[in-house]
Amino acid sequence: MWKNRFMEDFKKSVEDYRKSRLKPILPCPFCGSEGRDSYYGEYRYIICTNKDCGARSGQIDVTNYRSKGDNLDCINMAIDMWNKRSQDTPPYEGDKNEN
Repeated sequence: MWKNRFMEDFKKSVEDYRKSRLKPILPCPFCGSEGRDSYYGEYRYIICTNKDCGARSGQIDVTNYRSKGDNLDCINMAIDMWNKRSQDTPPYEGDKNEN
């Protein structure tokens, strides 16, 4: 039983540390939904949580940065790409051609 409690505390500590090192992710510029970090193989990127939207940032190849920093640095680079695009694009306001 103490092992379960220890693992829960450890996982929470790791998640708190991770959150403290990550930059804030702005909402999707196309639908306004939250963005979240994701990965595929050695690539990190930010995706929109709205499955109907499908927006995502450019991808960062972790193998290029492994010796220069940790994975959180790569996620922060992907967040920078997502947030730059989000700030430069006007927010989605719905279909203006609705009758």
